[in-house]
Amino acid sequence: MINTYTTTLPPPPPAPSSRAPLPSMRSFMGFLGFLILAQMVGSAFLFMYIFQRIDEVQTLMSYHEDMVLLKKIKQCESPSNDRNTHLDCGKVITDFQKLLPGIISRLKDTEKAEMMKGQLASDQNQDSQEPKIVAQLTVRSPSSLTSLSGNTIKLWSKDHMLLTTRSVIYEESTGSLRIKRPGNYYIYSQTTFVKKPRAGPFSQCIVQKDISGKETPLLRSYSTPGRDVAANPYPELHTLYQGAVFTLKVDDRVYVNVSDLSVLHWNGTATLFGLVLQ
Repeated sequence: MINTYTTTLPPPPPAPSSRAPLPSMRSFMGFLGFLILAQMVGSAFLFMYIFQRIDEVQTLMSYHEDMVLLKKIKQCESPSNDRNTHLDCGKVITDFQKLLPGIISRLKDTEKAEMMKGQLASDQNQDSQEPKIVAQLTVRSPSSLTSLSGNTIKLWSKDHMLLTTRSVIYEESTGSLRIKRPGNYYIYSQTTFVKKPRAGPFSQCIVQKDISGKETPLLRSYSTPGRDVAANPYPELHTLYQGAVFTLKVDDRVYVNVSDLSVLHWNGTATLFGLVLQ
């Protein structure tokens, strides 16, 4: 038998899917993640604070141990306290005596470092206050060429002498500059010679003489008089110049030697000698 029953009612709606999360569940998961992140950050800061406090406590404990040791030494200082205390004063004093050399050594190193620091500051202050060390000498004419002897230029003019400080002293008897402050100096000299018939080569030499009397040539320069007068309008004058940096010690002396004083041009603008501290 065939069922021909029909109805006009709509079919039932489909059941909702269970895979899509509810909005309240998403909010809960976000809040939970925020709590976990905040706990991690808070734990990191807490561990850093604890480690810092442990370091401070260890430092305080070391100071406490030092104070305890000093208190023990104080208790063992009097013979009467030695009988009334349970401390082994002999061991305490022995341990302290073992520590003393290291303590004294550290104190000396600290004092030495402070002295060096103070000396450096003093030197820097002195350098900033003291004018630059410059010395320059110019020659003066001799009363007679026959009175000249030797090869060292000793006739330097006091009227045109330049000495900025007492760190360099001019010694008139030797014609030299005496160094009172060691250092690196630029030393220079210029000499002018007058050509004479049958004159040999002209030369000048800067000489260093130390405190023991040892002489050391520092610089030399030479010039040979020419014979071609037409090629040079002033062939009778020959000028030599030289300069370089040298290290000088306290009480070193420097001066200028020439090949022949009798042919030197005694003019302050043509013959001079000086030095500058670098």
